Amino acid sequence: MAACPKKDNQQLIVNASIADLLLPFCEAASISTKDLASVLKKRFVVSLCFANTHALHDALFPEQHMDWKNIKDLITQPSHQDWISLLALVDFVNEQPNRQMVTEFIASTLAGIKVSTQGKVLTPLETLQLCFAKAGLAPSWDILCKTLVLCNLAEIDHSAAVQQFLQQQQQPAVIDIFIKALPSCKHTPEEYTQIFIVLFQGCHVRTHQLHQAMQMHTQKRERMKKHAQMVFHAHRKPSLTHILELKSGGDIHGQQDHSEDSFLHFCNTQRLPSNANILIKQAFYYLCVLGGETKIITPDVQVLKTFIADIQHVGTPTAALRTFKERCIPTGYNWTVVLRLYLAAYCKPAAKELWRYVITLHDTGGLLCGSTETEMNTQRFVAETPFDVQVVMDVIRREEA
Repeated sequence: MAACPKKDNQQLIVNASIADLLLPFCEAASISTKDLASVLKKRFVVSLCFANTHALHDALFPEQHMDWKNIKDLITQPSHQDWISLLALVDFVNEQPNRQMVTEFIASTLAGIKVSTQGKVLTPLETLQLCFAKAGLAPSWDILCKTLVLCNLAEIDHSAAVQQFLQQQQQPAVIDIFIKALPSCKHTPEEYTQIFIVLFQGCHVRTHQLHQAMQMHTQKRERMKKHAQMVFHAHRKPSLTHILELKSGGDIHGQQDHSEDSFLHFCNTQRLPSNANILIKQAFYYLCVLGGETKIITPDVQVLKTFIADIQHVGTPTAALRTFKERCIPTGYNWTVVLRLYLAAYCKPAAKELWRYVITLHDTGGLLCGSTETEMNTQRFVAETPFDVQVVMDVIRREEA
């Protein structure tokens, strides 16, 4: 049976929005996108408003970096519809058996018998089960856990979020009764933290859908890059030589693809394996552009642009990056942007072109474009401060892991 085009298009939109929600978060938090299951869990963890998020993160992801200041300053919270889309990628499967006391409370409430929980110590999930029971509902474990997450997310209308989440499964009038019972769910941050540790440790993330979303985002970005190049070439002064180069797929003099400074020649000379990670090969090429035994005089700027655009900052920034940000870059930019500007500034053969390229990728607020003070501070910093090779070696080690 042929797939429904409308449904397929809707799925494409959902997948694209998932990548758009997670990738800016990864950049702001300086975390890797390799483990997408952890990325999704962390996105929920940092947005919970009633739990101790720092303690929860450390319990679920011990000794893993999280840039708490950046995610607070640079990340806007998704809408409740976005959160529901993200929750659809999580299955809570580690169902916990109810205590006898709670089972009796729920049965009595479902039967219309009023029960008193005064003096009884209940977990947040048990209290939420009683709220459902007051509306005559006995939800599955997965729905129960997702409802608890929605009720704990910061900066959203919890009632609207829960209503939209449940409306496809229950009658709106029944949902209203449930929502009216929600204010009774009052617990300490420690209680919420403990229950979320249990829930997120045992949940299953649909990573295949996350990988699909990321692949679609990468393809979209490549199409945008090609379009930008076409626009750039369209506005260049017409040149017969350039037209012939495009027709022939290279430099008509044979210098673009076969010169000693080309990326292909560099990889062959250095005997880099053809199946080696492309980002690692580009990183070595970049370092040779900066200097060393294999000095590259006229680098392939397109390769350098691709390297800088694909690189992402992960973990704690080095002292050199911190100093560079303090002295040269206005506030409001995450560490990935700072890293890309740092790499562009030190690549002297093409520094100006690479700097402008990074600005076109990120400077939506116009803080960097045309800033004479920023340019002067950057030039002074580069002249006075040696390049910290550690920032590139960190990338190489991470890609090799």
